[in-house]
Amino acid sequence: MTKDGIGKSIYHGVCISLVVTLLLACNQSAPQDTTHYAIDNTNSQPYADVDSLFDLSLIPLSDKVYERVGNYPIYVQAVAGDYIIVDRFRGVSRVSEYGELVWHLDDRYLQPSESNPVRYAYRNSYTGHLEVSGSSDFSLMEIDTDGNFVRTIPLGLKHDNAISVGQDIRLAEVSGYATEVPSGGPKYFRLALLDGGKLRTGIGNAPVLPAAQRRYYFDHTLLRWKDSIYYTRPLLNTLYTVDTASRELIPKISWTFDSGQAESNPFEDRQVEDAFEYMADRNLVQPGWVVGDEDILLTNYDYNYQNYLAVSLPDTTLLNTAYLQAAGVLLPVPSIYTDGYFAAVYPRAFHELLQTLPSREPDSWRAVLQQYFSNDPPPGAGGMLMVLRLK
Repeated sequence: MTKDGIGKSIYHGVCISLVVTLLLACNQSAPQDTTHYAIDNTNSQPYADVDSLFDLSLIPLSDKVYERVGNYPIYVQAVAGDYIIVDRFRGVSRVSEYGELVWHLDDRYLQPSESNPVRYAYRNSYTGHLEVSGSSDFSLMEIDTDGNFVRTIPLGLKHDNAISVGQDIRLAEVSGYATEVPSGGPKYFRLALLDGGKLRTGIGNAPVLPAAQRRYYFDHTLLRWKDSIYYTRPLLNTLYTVDTASRELIPKISWTFDSGQAESNPFEDRQVEDAFEYMADRNLVQPGWVVGDEDILLTNYDYNYQNYLAVSLPDTTLLNTAYLQAAGVLLPVPSIYTDGYFAAVYPRAFHELLQTLPSREPDSWRAVLQQYFSNDPPPGAGGMLMVLRLK
């Protein structure tokens, strides 16, 4: 999570129906025709064996490669046996299955920094190219899989996230409120359908909030799962299908947490001055990413000062854990989900420490890990790229 400022429709005679996740306020009841997931997070396993759920790729990165790639990934995608990684502060890299750096995009295009991080990226399924947020809130950078800068894509709208839904058609999450309001749609809307950079319609009523509440933006609120597109924001709990022709949101999937569930959404509450502080003071669940469908739901979330992965079926929670075991190796839970891939990039020293945990008493794990995180990682140790795919 990040705090901003501190931290067709019927086109060309074709009606495109997109699946979009719009998270409604937590105090709303789930419609009867939705699939509901009750995520049991009251208990957690020290680690969960996930060989039956995921295929694993685990790639050591040398210190030199790790320094170029970075360890704040926001996007990972497999391409011809290699992996393209977009890092919040380091830009775009491609590494081989052996951890070799194939290319790293020159920073002059993206210019990532602490004050201007790369916020999101996605693969355009129609061109095969990567589209990445650049230094402007009004445009995207198009990059091919060989690391060549192709063009700047103007969107003509200040936005926080976007994703392709056609050759030159994109769905974008509006940053704040759009200054242009198309006829026939809502005055304040969450999503905009853009055709060639032109605003065609607004989708989904946005809450009317003061400027202080509109400053929040979140990573990858637009995600692709299988053949569907999702729109998500934390602390809301209903997935919708959206018909761009009717501009209506149709309830599809909902979820709640058994413990630490917020009763309302502080990010859209006019009475809450600082949502992050509000949640921390009350030790509430803070969802990261949520993906799934009527058959399975996967979510990354923070709770009790720990990051977890929960995997649920409609009638049960399969696992709720802070660590995974695959191919006999202990792993952190994936920090990101992008286009079918669950991934993390982390220091090799941390990876080596994780391998010692199973021989220790589970009650001692937190103290061991806190000691590790209280010190700087040893220099020159390199990193690890972990990529999981659901079987």
